[in-house]
Amino acid sequence: MEYISDIRLFIKVVRKKSFSSVAAETGTSQSSISKRIARLEESLGVQLLKRSTRHLALTESGADFFVRAERFLADLDDACKTASALGADVKGHLRVHSTLGIGQSLVAPAVAEFKRENRDISIDLVMAPNSATNLLQQEIDVTIRLSSDRDSLRSHTSIAYDVLGPVRYLVCGAPSYFEEMGTPATPRDLEKHNCLILTNQSSPNYWRFGGPDGEYAVRVSGSYSSNSGVALYEALRRGLGIGRMVEYQVTDDLKAGRLVSLFPDLIRPLRVITAYYPRAKRIPAKTEIFLAFMKRYLGTRLT
Repeated sequence: MEYISDIRLFIKVVRKKSFSSVAAETGTSQSSISKRIARLEESLGVQLLKRSTRHLALTESGADFFVRAERFLADLDDACKTASALGADVKGHLRVHSTLGIGQSLVAPAVAEFKRENRDISIDLVMAPNSATNLLQQEIDVTIRLSSDRDSLRSHTSIAYDVLGPVRYLVCGAPSYFEEMGTPATPRDLEKHNCLILTNQSSPNYWRFGGPDGEYAVRVSGSYSSNSGVALYEALRRGLGIGRMVEYQVTDDLKAGRLVSLFPDLIRPLRVITAYYPRAKRIPAKTEIFLAFMKRYLGTRLT
């Protein structure tokens, strides 16, 4: 921690590509900045910058250190802001939106627990499909949904996001289905079975797996499809076919033997639970404390 200020100065010099620009910005001399960078290099035992009268460049070690230091300071600043928010007497009104499936299964119980711990924050929880809400126009503080790195909200310049945890899908079915139709021995055997298709996903008829030879997709089909995960869950429990469900939705059924999981070691996390919120220089304390709580809460349920 002794050299945090020197690391911040080093990052600023690299970004500006100039000692003189940083000196003018900070109101210090170039020689003072040079001495502090030299002190940092001495403490690390490695040269970070190549200096000349007209040129400033990173060494190989310096380039690696710059990337890692930027990430470290960002995490440190985030930890400090969160600690300040958690230690403050936070009040206010929080408007939270979530999509239906994840909202009913995870977000609603989490919000109830958050409210129990933070009685001075009032909450309006709205559960609706993706298309039913506009984060900015409807004054939503946080919206929580399953997403991937191709989610359109991630490229919106006025919206920030925070990944709360990974979600794994499990391929499973009821014992009654397997007794009648047999149990597939490999993922490719799913092509011969009646599969329940969730139509609101991209490429819903292609289920992805991974193994020693890399990832591959199996094309599945069946006599029952729906845009509702809840509807397919009910069909799954009644033995109508094999379904691909988010793990948290079927955990209790698997433990009780009402459902049986297939190929769990071959399934990769496809999506993550993501919180989106309006981008701002300073995140409101009520939002920050809520996001920190959600990470802790989901961390105990998704691992």
